[in-house]
Amino acid sequence: MTAKQVTFTNQVSLPAIGQGTWYMGEDPSRRRDEVSALQAGLDLGLRLIDTAEMYADGAAEEVVGEALTGRRDSAFLASRGIEYDLLPWCQQQQMPVMAYSPLAQAGRLRGDLLSNSVVNDIARVHNVSAAQILLAWVIRQSGVIAIPKAASVAHVEQNAAALQITLSVDELKQLDKAYPAPKGKTALDMA
Repeated sequence: MTAKQVTFTNQVSLPAIGQGTWYMGEDPSRRRDEVSALQAGLDLGLRLIDTAEMYADGAAEEVVGEALTGRRDSAFLASRGIEYDLLPWCQQQQMPVMAYSPLAQAGRLRGDLLSNSVVNDIARVHNVSAAQILLAWVIRQSGVIAIPKAASVAHVEQNAAALQITLSVDELKQLDKAYPAPKGKTALDMA
């Protein structure tokens, strides 16, 4: 069991990284890989799976259903929604918060995310990828679960490895400066 856990009010604990499924189910030729990736995530202890009916018009839910065949009790399925100023209240209530699209769709929604020099300098120090540093940064706060999508076993393994990364106070300050929290309501980068 990983040290980076999020505990729900009913004392159920889950790793601080789960599995997202946005865009899964859109390409039938990728289905086997997507199912395998979700199953590998479960095998690695990533028991939280986020899905929604709107993802690929329900096809993502079909991929999840196939991945959970015979192992439904080993997974937690979730839906989400959060406002910028709700995190402190949720932490006070011991209510976990889900960080959907924590890597901005592998940087597609925010072009500089994976190429940012601060992120890459910290990644080199830890000998990991920029994505892994960003995941470690997202889950730095108590009660936050990240749900990056991974459609291959190798990608799931990289996401799970981010649970083992501990960022220094100085590294956290550098990342917070590079990506400051919003001070007011901000439109989401979703289309």
